[in-house]
Amino acid sequence: MKHTDTRIKVTKSMFHHALLDILQEKPIDQISVKELVEAAELNRSTFYLHYSSPLDVLKEIENQFVEEKLVKFDSYWTGAMDQGRMAAIISIVLQDKELCRILMSEHGDPQFLISLKHLVKDGVLDGWKRDHPKNFQRKTGVFV
Repeated sequence: MKHTDTRIKVTKSMFHHALLDILQEKPIDQISVKELVEAAELNRSTFYLHYSSPLDVLKEIENQFVEEKLVKFDSYWTGAMDQGRMAAIISIVLQDKELCRILMSEHGDPQFLISLKHLVKDGVLDGWKRDHPKNFQRKTGVFV
C-alpha cells in the first residue's frame, strides 16, 4: 500500500470538499482554479502541485468513490440479482448519498454516470457468465 503524507491527504481533502461545495451551485466546466483555491483557502501554487484543473480534482473524487464502493459490490455480482442483492447495493450507495447526489447531478461530469453504469453492467454480466457458463453464448454475448 502506498503511503501518502498526512499533509497531502489533508490538502487534497480540502480541495475535494471545496469542489463538492461549489458543484452544488454550478457545473464543473464553469469552475475556475481561482474559485476553487479561494473556497479551499489554499494557494494556487499548492493546487498546481497536485492538479492541473478542477476536473482533475473531480476525477480523483470519482475514482476514490469507485475504488471504495465498487469493491464492496464484488460479492453481489454472483448469483441471481434478486431484491435482497439490489437492496444491499443501494444501501452501499446510500451511505454516501450526498456525494452520489453531487457526482451524479447535472453539475458533475456526465461521463462519470456512464462509466459507473458500464462498471455495474460489466460486473453483473461477469457474474452471470461465471454462474451460468452453458447458458451464455460467446458470439452474441446474450443468454439463451
